[in-house]
Amino acid sequence: MAAVSVIIPAYNSEGFIKETLDSVLRQTLKDVEIVVVNDGSTDSTGEIIASYCEKYDNIKYITQENSGVSAARNNGLMHATGEYVVFLDADDYFTDGSLEAFYGTAKSTGADCVVGRLRYFDESGMGEYHEQSEQLSRMQSIDCFDKLLLWDFLIGNKCYNRKRLLSSGVKFPPFTFSEEGAFFMSFVYTGAKLSGTDGSCMLYRIHTAKQGASASQRVTKESAYNMLCSLNMIKEKAEEALYYAAGIDRDEYMQEVTYKAAHILVSQFYRSLWKTDDSGYKYIVDELTKLIKGLTKQNRERLFLSNPDLYLEKLNESRAGFAGRAKACFIIKPVKGRNYNAVIRSLYAQTCPDFQLIMPQSVFDALDSELKADNITVITGRDYMAKVKKASAAEYRAVVKSDKVLDERVLRFVITLKAVPEKIRRIFFSKLLSAVSLMLKIRS
Repeated sequence: MAAVSVIIPAYNSEGFIKETLDSVLRQTLKDVEIVVVNDGSTDSTGEIIASYCEKYDNIKYITQENSGVSAARNNGLMHATGEYVVFLDADDYFTDGSLEAFYGTAKSTGADCVVGRLRYFDESGMGEYHEQSEQLSRMQSIDCFDKLLLWDFLIGNKCYNRKRLLSSGVKFPPFTFSEEGAFFMSFVYTGAKLSGTDGSCMLYRIHTAKQGASASQRVTKESAYNMLCSLNMIKEKAEEALYYAAGIDRDEYMQEVTYKAAHILVSQFYRSLWKTDDSGYKYIVDELTKLIKGLTKQNRERLFLSNPDLYLEKLNESRAGFAGRAKACFIIKPVKGRNYNAVIRSLYAQTCPDFQLIMPQSVFDALDSELKADNITVITGRDYMAKVKKASAAEYRAVVKSDKVLDERVLRFVITLKAVPEKIRRIFFSKLLSAVSLMLKIRS
């Protein structure tokens, strides 16, 4: 029996799987079993895994028809033999001493689950540490109703006692979004003993647009539905566990569960409304409306204050509504021979959807069909700029002459820039967009 089994589900991961396997193989803890589940990959992932199996005898290779990441993890768990088990996605990796820290803490504390640190990274380098996992990793004992746990759903920074996990009957549910949170919290609510260790750190890869969005970054009605199914599962399990708990404010705790659902729906879905179709749009807005109504006044204000660039107090029933009450207005001032598809596409990738686009008929006619959205106001005839002033209803206005793409964070960043007074921000909005775009480019 190995000390730790590392379960790695892999689907079309040829660009990352080597780095992930290498990070496990160079761990300071050597008594490690690696269980790789090839979930029906159609690229060279299988060949890469097979080549590693030829070199290392501690790798167990399992293949299955494409069934999704949850099925792959459950399959891997059934084949794991380690005293403890961790789950690592095929595009993430561990720092060198992570498994030793997990194992040492689990043995010394008798914990059923150990929570480590988590740090983000992308192709440009290392990013920030995840705040809640940082706090949890420094706690010797973690109460199962600690609200911090509701904000640390990712799976790779956790280590489980395998026998305790199997006896609990908890498995990954067949969701495609937030299934990790449903799995983790379901186990937590079984009365698991939890401990933290700051010696372990999982590095979580953020995919850029160039690399292609991961499953958790796609915006569809189905993914929103799966997220809400996951949160409803957590809600049901929490209510069951709270029935037997003493000294816990049940209403306050359940409010935190509801707030977390609303937070995710805003941050990962509502902010990307231009990336979904009409049915997805309606579903996201309808469900967010229900969640907001279910929040206490204090938590509604908390949600609104944490998203000052959005009009969450009154959601748009249709995307056409953004043009009438937009936070920002982008005015296309055409330059002969210039194509604006790229820059307009970057506008629709913004994490703040509340904006209006104004353009002349000639620019609109030249747009790619998928860019002809409901928040566009088309100006015809002469006196273009005079008509623009009448048509713009936004607080902030920027004239777009360049065809350079904008960082997807820039609009939200500028609108919420507290260091610049509101009056100055409105007057110099265009210049601030350029300056912040440059800053973000340099920083990344």
